Amino acid sequence: MSFKHISSPIHIEALVAREELLLASHLGLQNLILGSDSLHIAIALQSSSPDSSFIGQIGEDTKALLHEITGATAAPARHNAKEVAHRPARYVFFLPM
Repeated sequence: MSFKHISSPIHIEALVAREELLLASHLGLQNLILGSDSLHIAIALQSSSPDSSFIGQIGEDTKALLHEITGATAAPARHNAKEVAHRPARYVFFLPM
Protein backbone atom coordinates (compact mmCIF):
# COMPACT_ATOMS: atom_id res chain seq x y z
CA MET A 1 0.00 0.00 0.00
CA SER A 2 1.27 3.47 -0.76
CA PHE A 3 -0.04 6.88 0.14
CA LYS A 4 0.47 9.56 -2.49
CA HIS A 5 0.07 13.29 -2.08
CA ILE A 6 0.63 13.36 1.68
CA SER A 7 0.63 16.98 2.81
CA SER A 8 1.63 16.71 6.49
CA PRO A 9 2.32 14.33 9.38
CA ILE A 10 -1.26 14.72 10.63
CA HIS A 11 -2.50 13.77 7.16
CA ILE A 12 -0.63 10.46 7.32
CA GLU A 13 -1.82 9.87 10.91
CA ALA A 14 -5.42 10.28 9.71
CA LEU A 15 -4.89 7.92 6.77
CA VAL A 16 -3.22 5.31 8.96
CA ALA A 17 -6.07 5.46 11.51
CA ARG A 18 -8.59 4.84 8.74
CA GLU A 19 -6.56 1.94 7.30
CA GLU A 20 -6.19 0.37 10.76
CA LEU A 21 -9.95 0.41 11.23
CA LEU A 22 -10.56 -0.95 7.74
CA LEU A 23 -8.30 -3.88 8.61
CA ALA A 24 -9.96 -4.37 12.00
CA SER A 25 -13.37 -4.37 10.34
CA HIS A 26 -12.21 -6.84 7.68
CA LEU A 27 -10.85 -9.16 10.39
CA GLY A 28 -14.06 -8.89 12.40
CA LEU A 29 -12.32 -7.45 15.46
CA GLN A 30 -14.40 -5.96 18.28
CA ASN A 31 -13.85 -4.07 21.54
CA LEU A 32 -10.73 -2.25 20.42
CA ILE A 33 -9.07 1.06 21.19
CA LEU A 34 -7.62 2.96 18.25
CA GLY A 35 -4.59 4.72 19.72
CA SER A 36 -3.17 7.71 17.89
CA ASP A 37 0.05 9.64 18.51
CA SER A 38 -1.87 12.69 17.33
CA LEU A 39 -4.01 14.34 19.99
CA HIS A 40 -5.81 16.21 17.18
CA ILE A 41 -6.82 12.92 15.53
CA ALA A 42 -7.93 11.31 18.80
CA ILE A 43 -10.06 14.33 19.78
CA ALA A 44 -11.57 14.63 16.29
CA LEU A 45 -12.55 10.95 16.32
CA GLN A 46 -14.19 11.32 19.74
CA SER A 47 -16.17 14.38 18.65
CA SER A 48 -19.74 14.18 17.37
CA SER A 49 -19.23 17.42 15.39
CA PRO A 50 -18.25 17.25 11.72
CA ASP A 51 -14.56 17.89 11.07
CA SER A 52 -14.10 20.79 8.65
CA SER A 53 -10.29 20.65 8.62
CA PHE A 54 -8.26 19.67 5.55
CA ILE A 55 -8.34 16.04 6.73
CA GLY A 56 -12.02 16.22 7.66
CA GLN A 57 -13.32 13.70 5.15
CA ILE A 58 -10.75 11.14 6.23
CA GLY A 59 -11.79 11.75 9.84
CA GLU A 60 -15.47 11.37 9.00
CA ASP A 61 -14.76 8.07 7.20
CA THR A 62 -12.78 6.90 10.23
CA LYS A 63 -15.56 7.91 12.65
CA ALA A 64 -18.05 5.92 10.57
CA LEU A 65 -15.79 2.86 10.81
CA LEU A 66 -15.48 3.36 14.59
CA HIS A 67 -19.27 3.28 14.89
CA GLU A 68 -19.51 0.11 12.75
CA ILE A 69 -17.11 -1.87 14.96
CA THR A 70 -18.68 -3.10 18.21
CA GLY A 71 -16.94 -1.61 21.23
CA ALA A 72 -14.44 0.45 19.21
CA THR A 73 -13.20 3.79 20.52
CA ALA A 74 -10.36 6.23 19.84
CA ALA A 75 -7.91 7.59 22.40
CA PRO A 76 -4.55 9.34 22.47
CA ALA A 77 -1.79 6.72 22.68
CA ARG A 78 0.75 6.83 25.45
CA HIS A 79 4.23 6.38 24.03
CA ASN A 80 5.11 3.47 26.32
CA ALA A 81 1.97 1.67 25.12
CA LYS A 82 3.07 2.14 21.51
CA GLU A 83 6.51 0.75 22.40
CA VAL A 84 4.92 -2.50 23.60
CA ALA A 85 3.00 -2.77 20.32
CA HIS A 86 6.12 -2.14 18.22
CA ARG A 87 8.32 -4.79 19.86
CA PRO A 88 6.77 -7.76 18.00
CA ALA A 89 6.94 -5.83 14.74
CA ARG A 90 10.68 -5.25 15.19
CA TYR A 91 11.18 -8.94 15.97
CA VAL A 92 9.36 -10.02 12.80
CA PHE A 93 11.40 -7.55 10.75
CA PHE A 94 14.63 -9.33 11.71
CA LEU A 95 13.44 -12.90 11.16
CA PRO A 96 15.33 -14.73 8.39
CA MET A 97 13.37 -15.16 5.19
